[in-house]
Amino acid sequence: MTIWQSQLRTRVSEWNQERRERMNSSRVLLSTTRSWLAEFLTGDEMMAWACVIDAQAPAETRNTGGEEWFWSWRREAIIRSALDMKRVRIAQLASVYDRRCCVHCEHALAPEHADLLASKREPVKRHLDVLCRFALILRGVEQRSTAETSEVLGISNYAVEG
Repeated sequence: MTIWQSQLRTRVSEWNQERRERMNSSRVLLSTTRSWLAEFLTGDEMMAWACVIDAQAPAETRNTGGEEWFWSWRREAIIRSALDMKRVRIAQLASVYDRRCCVHCEHALAPEHADLLASKREPVKRHLDVLCRFALILRGVEQRSTAETSEVLGISNYAVEG
């Protein structure tokens, strides 16, 4: 083996070790930072951990776009997992919201309010049903349109706006 090959092998080994350390720290950060999202959406700690675990595998195997992609994909995977668990209840509530009129039209959150939501999530979670929590996260935090939110949730625009 040449010196160049040895140096290359050492650098690749160091890079792999750094990557493993980043992934381990990401797992810890995910379990603390992103689990609040799962718990907020599901309203249940055990379901939340199941969402985090469910979201972990696809995010690790599909990580091809750097750190920004890594976090957005995990967040998306947690939202999808929580939605899979709560889809039936959301559909039930949607029929109620379809019959209501929205008295305000702006559902997006300003960045400072998103931080407030994260810090005051428990009282907010207690006062909102599951459909409202999903709409708040998708419309307010994720800044998705009403049409996109209704498509993701599988409900009407009226139910999202309600």
